[in-house]
Amino acid sequence: MKLSSYFKQDFPRHLSQLEFRPVNQVLKDLFHDPFLVLFGGRDWAHVQQDLAPIPRNQRAHFVYALLAIVLTDQCIQTYFKSAYPAWREATAYPKFGWSGFGLHNENPYKLVSVAESSGLVDRAALQALLPEFVEFLQDVVLEHFARELPAVDVPQFFQHLLADGINAHQSGTVLPALQAMARQTWLLADAQAAATEAARGSAFHLRTA
Repeated sequence: MKLSSYFKQDFPRHLSQLEFRPVNQVLKDLFHDPFLVLFGGRDWAHVQQDLAPIPRNQRAHFVYALLAIVLTDQCIQTYFKSAYPAWREATAYPKFGWSGFGLHNENPYKLVSVAESSGLVDRAALQALLPEFVEFLQDVVLEHFARELPAVDVPQFFQHLLADGINAHQSGTVLPALQAMARQTWLLADAQAAATEAARGSAFHLRTA
């Protein structure tokens, strides 16, 4: 199954089967987010519980779908704060992390490295879906977000993803390959967005655990 088809068809059901961790009301009020819930825990400690309900032949799809929403959510929250309330209201995706003395976002790329190291997801499946994931996220941003979150700039979005400190995490064999492929593909997306902006004579804007 194509990752884009999985994202629309099976992912919403699989996402609802995650073992969500509640967030206290103080944090919900602080972030003005009544639907705020967490999954995963520090270093994705709950990977076994989270992946158990997912058929093994779809776990790689599930991991990359999670990565797409978490990367986007955290990127918008960090770098496009004015657009974040609209994103949260539209999606209300669970956040990847844990709470204690505050809310802690986990590194999104640990979804890939922990999935690989746990043995719960076939490494070959993760590797096979790499090109599809990188192109999938690019397409979502270029084609979808431009209409839905015009306050978020497409080239800046990819630049932030490529430059952020999350890229320092490179555990395993799949993740470094993903990051290398992303640099090449998303830089191309930057060039495409810039060309579109120049052709239109106006800023090309877009619409992210």
